[in-house]
Amino acid sequence: MSSAAVLTPEEMQALRQHAQDLGEKQAAQTLDLTSNDRGMRKGEKGLSRALGLFATRIQTYLRAMVKKPATANAEPIEVVGPEAGNALFTELAAVLAVRAADVGIVGYLAIDSVMAFSLVERAFGAGKGEGAAPTRKRLTRLELETVMPFVAELVGNLSKALSLEDHQRFGHERLPTSTEPELPNGIASIGVWRCDVVAEPLKGQVVLMLLPPLVEIATLSAKPQQAAPVSQEGRIAQHLLAADVTVAGTLGTASVSVAELLALRPGDLIRLDGAVTDPVVVSVQGHAKFEAQPLQRAGALAVTVERVLK
Repeated sequence: MSSAAVLTPEEMQALRQHAQDLGEKQAAQTLDLTSNDRGMRKGEKGLSRALGLFATRIQTYLRAMVKKPATANAEPIEVVGPEAGNALFTELAAVLAVRAADVGIVGYLAIDSVMAFSLVERAFGAGKGEGAAPTRKRLTRLELETVMPFVAELVGNLSKALSLEDHQRFGHERLPTSTEPELPNGIASIGVWRCDVVAEPLKGQVVLMLLPPLVEIATLSAKPQQAAPVSQEGRIAQHLLAADVTVAGTLGTASVSVAELLALRPGDLIRLDGAVTDPVVVSVQGHAKFEAQPLQRAGALAVTVERVLK
């Protein structure tokens, strides 16, 4: 068997780097959204389109929840400063911080007291008071535990509305109850999106507070992705990377005469030139490329690569 390399280690590394560069070039361009009013409004058109899909998902979720018709009417996005943003926390009954992987908190999703108490009434089977305006804004601990799963479902629907991949889906976390919530430092403005919902006996308002990273994520989700032009070198690399190759693991070899070969019968043993503990040679297209150790995984034979052969 020939051990001549199909590609040298340097060529393999160059190919890997080229593949990585292609992925980076074809990825969506990052928007330059700053945390000020101008930056917030820069992607407002695409943002409104994305949040319109979110409103539709809220309506569908409520309709399935109460088994009755539902409406969800979104208001235009309002850009406010940090002082108004912090004051908004006090007006909301149940708030979850929306968290994105590798970014942190990107916004806040909440419901107002009208929505919160209509959920509480539905959960505990209230009758006469259904639809009545709440006389207080603060929820008890039990009431908060009752409505938080609803807000968490809204976070999940937000991820779906933005067509996020599984690994990009938003997480959520509760805000500390020991102190009044505040926006992160350094935020000059936020977007506030309100959606009035009615699905009898439920009604009220869903509120989304968008920090700049969430504005960027939502805007990019609504923007058609355009593939970057690929050079001839890039096309060759893409075809090469997509090509199938045959990989074989050799436990050992043996030399036999033609007479011995013709005399072989079921049950005969052939002694190989290696020991059971010797590494397996893994070949690619007939060229020895790796040394590996054999193992069994999930009922199938496999090898663990231990060394790259030059």
